[in-house]
Amino acid sequence: MAVVSGVGYPRARALSPPYHDVHRVVTNLDVLDFGGTGHAPRLPHTHPGVCVDEVLAATSFRLDAAETRPTREPTGEELALLRDLLDPKSLRDKEVSS
Repeated sequence: MAVVSGVGYPRARALSPPYHDVHRVVTNLDVLDFGGTGHAPRLPHTHPGVCVDEVLAATSFRLDAAETRPTREPTGEELALLRDLLDPKSLRDKEVSS
């Protein structure tokens, strides 16, 4: 059985150019972009401790993983900004557990 969860890149771009500007998708396992052939999804980064095979097993569509590298870890300054300034109430923990 095939499942379609969206209208696809070419159709979305043609129907709604101002709103079709997704460059990256960040998940709990990885970062995806649309730099593959024909704007196909690619796997440029896996988060620390996650291997490419884990991502592929958890994904129901084809991914180009030829140039996958680990996601850069945040600096201490970036973590402080996130925790103290941007999200002092830790609301992010309700969406993605750490």
